[in-house]
Amino acid sequence: MKNPRGALKKCFKKNALVLMTICGVIIGVCLGLFLRDTKQWTDRDRMYIRYVGDIFLQMLKGLILPLIVSSLVSAISNLDLSLSGSIAIRAIAII
Repeated sequence: MKNPRGALKKCFKKNALVLMTICGVIIGVCLGLFLRDTKQWTDRDRMYIRYVGDIFLQMLKGLILPLIVSSLVSAISNLDLSLSGSIAIRAIAII
């Protein structure tokens, strides 16, 4: 290997999202364990943290339906016309 630093840099660039995700999980777990034991949480403190978590979950729920619909439309558009027609008739019959 001529340049191990360059190879390492290339590996980090290629896997940056995975590495940042793993680092985020580790930091989150460490912060959660540390902050749980450092002080007594009041109801107001819990409400502020719960609010951010609720917003995050609502955003995830809002993303799920468009992703599923776009995946279904994409999958059906790649099928034959006769096959998609029979699938459509079955779907309408079920409804």
